[in-house]
Formats: sequence, structure tokens, C-alpha cells
Amino acid sequence: MKTRRLLISLLLIALLLPACQPAATPAPAAKAFRVAVIMPSATTDMAFSQSMFSALKTIQTQMGGEGNFQFKFSENMFKVMVGTVKTVDGFPPVRLPLLGDIPVLGEVFFHQSLLVYGAFLCVPLA
Repeated sequence: MKTRRLLISLLLIALLLPACQPAATPAPAAKAFRVAVIMPSATTDMAFSQSMFSALKTIQTQMGGEGNFQFKFSENMFKVMVGTVKTVDGFPPVRLPLLGDIPVLGEVFFHQSLLVYGAFLCVPLA
């Protein structure tokens, strides 16, 4: 009989003990996920920038709006005329007098721009 009372008492304590704990505090609100995008052209270009902008709007809607997903964008950052090719002239090659005359290796190593020679000088320092 005593054992039965002891078991019932322990069972009641085990059931009531969690009720005595303080209430759980709510979790802090999560910060919004933020994205920054640099677009090469307008958001209405019917190409890459428009599809990227449309995808970000869709993600924002799926994540619950601006409170959960924020994005900022800069458009028309790379204005290139359609159908034109822009080239940049590099540094002219410099041929080293005697070393440039060596067959095969002379053309490969000693007929380069000053930037390449600077890189050659940096290799032993690395």
C-alpha cells in the first residue's frame, strides 16, 4: 500500500513539475534576408536583367513579402551599344635583344609586355 502511494505521488510530481516552470519567452523575430544586385541593363530589357528582377520579385512573394526578403538593385550599370564591339589596346610587346632570338623559347618568354616581365620578376619573391 505504501509503495502504491509512493508511486502515485512520484507520478503526480512528475506531471506537475513542468507546469511550475516559467513560461517560454518567444523567439526574437528573424531579420529579413537582404540581396543587392547590380544589373547591366534596365529591368525592362526583355533579357537577363528583366528575368533576374522578375525572379527576385517571385522569391520575395514566396518568402512572405518585404518583411522577410528585401532586395535593392542598380540598373543600367553597363551601357553597351547593341552591335558594337569595344576593344582595349593592351601594352605593346617588348622584345629583349639577344634572348628574343632564341628559337621557340625566345618568342614565348622574351617577346612579352612589361606586365609579363614584372610577373616574371615577382615569381622568385613569392
